[in-house]
Amino acid sequence: MKIKSVLMTAFCSLVVGGMGNVIIEPLTANAQIYRDRTPTEVYDGEGVLTDRDPNGRINLRTDPSWRSRVRGYGRVGDRVEILQETRSREGEMWYEVEFLDSGEIGWIPGENIRVADTGSGRGESIRLSQRGQGSFQISGRPDWEITLVTVNVDERDQAELAFRLDDNRLIRLSGDLDRRDAYTLRIDIEGSGNANASGTVDIEYGANNSINQIYGDGRLDGQPFSISFDGDRRSDNYYDPRREFVGEDINNAVRRLRSQGWKVVESDPGMIKLDRGQMGIDLQFNPRTRRVTSVRTID
Repeated sequence: MKIKSVLMTAFCSLVVGGMGNVIIEPLTANAQIYRDRTPTEVYDGEGVLTDRDPNGRINLRTDPSWRSRVRGYGRVGDRVEILQETRSREGEMWYEVEFLDSGEIGWIPGENIRVADTGSGRGESIRLSQRGQGSFQISGRPDWEITLVTVNVDERDQAELAFRLDDNRLIRLSGDLDRRDAYTLRIDIEGSGNANASGTVDIEYGANNSINQIYGDGRLDGQPFSISFDGDRRSDNYYDPRREFVGEDINNAVRRLRSQGWKVVESDPGMIKLDRGQMGIDLQFNPRTRRVTSVRTID
């Protein structure tokens, strides 16, 4: 990975592409091989610089704006660590990045970065169970109250969800695991017993196989349905994100959340807001110490 300060252009440094080596001596055959290498795999929390021109330069700016000062540049294929993201007033996505080799930090427009997909945790079974309160709504019918939810995902990523109602009836949904990380599951619904069903269910889970929240919607036998559920917060195993992020460096907290699929939707001095599906987290931090002071989850 390479980055060359604009202020250093008076020096005779030769920067080659691909691996970002700064070569003082004449270009060698080995350096020429590096020039042709463009990384294809992107890891969680990282990005790769891209451009329509494979030999183009991507400017590194001091702020997330085209009008901000250019403090350096990178090349197509350079790897960077994503620190945070935000949208400009014009609605364009910008990423604050750190070049892995040089440590240089700045802002690059989203059109010039390919970021990692979170994917799902494959091949591991999981079983969740939680009492709480929620509702299962089907268009044209009275709401059903949910008192208990169980979730089972097997090694083949086949998922089964069971919703126990207050009248002791049971609603079952089945589907495939679409995405999994340390905090959430996303399940694509494909059936409900003999009934046709489709949709998506997002599950936020915590320690000891607990369930914090569930949101979902889709169609059941041709009718729109929606699910909302909150786990019993009095339970000892209820997951509270405040226990994990309060006191942590804000950049580290955002980096961890991004690696789990959260997206920064707003960034202000002292506050960063992230969303994932219908869930949200607001991180408030001290601008001086950069430590998280409070965490708020959004339904």
